[in-house]
Amino acid sequence: MIATVAGLLLTAGGLGGVGWLRASALGGRCRDLDQLRRALTILRASVAFARVPAAVALARAARAGRGPVAEACAHAARLLESGASASAGEAWWAGLERVRERLCLMPEDLDMVREFCVDFGRLDAATQESRLADALARVHLALEQAGQERQRLERLYRFSGLAAGLAVAIMLV
Repeated sequence: MIATVAGLLLTAGGLGGVGWLRASALGGRCRDLDQLRRALTILRASVAFARVPAAVALARAARAGRGPVAEACAHAARLLESGASASAGEAWWAGLERVRERLCLMPEDLDMVREFCVDFGRLDAATQESRLADALARVHLALEQAGQERQRLERLYRFSGLAAGLAVAIMLV
C-alpha cells in the first residue's frame, strides 16, 4: 500500500516537475533579448554620445553584459582590433554566429539584429544613432512580447504537467 502511494506521488510529481522544467526554460529568450537590449544601449551611448570607436564600444558592451550576447560583443571587439573584419556590423554578426547555438532567440529576433548589423559602423554618427535607437525600440517590443508569451506558456506547461501527472496516477489506481 505504501509503495503504491509512493509510486503514484512520484509519477504525479515527476510529470508535474517536467512541466515546471519546461516552463522555466522559457525565460531564455527573455534573458537573451534583455542582454541584447543592454548591449545596444551601451553601443548607442558609446557610439552616439561618447564617440568612441566601435571596437571600444563593443568591448564595453561585453564587459557590462553576460552570457552569449556578451561573448559575441567581445569576439566582435577582438575582430575589429585585429583588423579581421571590415565593419563593426560584420564583426558583431560574426560574434553572434559564433554563439548562435547557445542563444534562445527566435529567427525573427536574429533577422532584426542582422538588419541592424548590415550598416553598423558604416554610417555617419547621426544616422548610426538613429539606427541604434530603432534597433533598441524593436528589441524593447520583442522583449515585451516575449515576456507576455512566457507568462502565458508557463501557466500552460505547469498546469499540463501537473494534470498529466494526476491523470497517470489516476489511471494506475
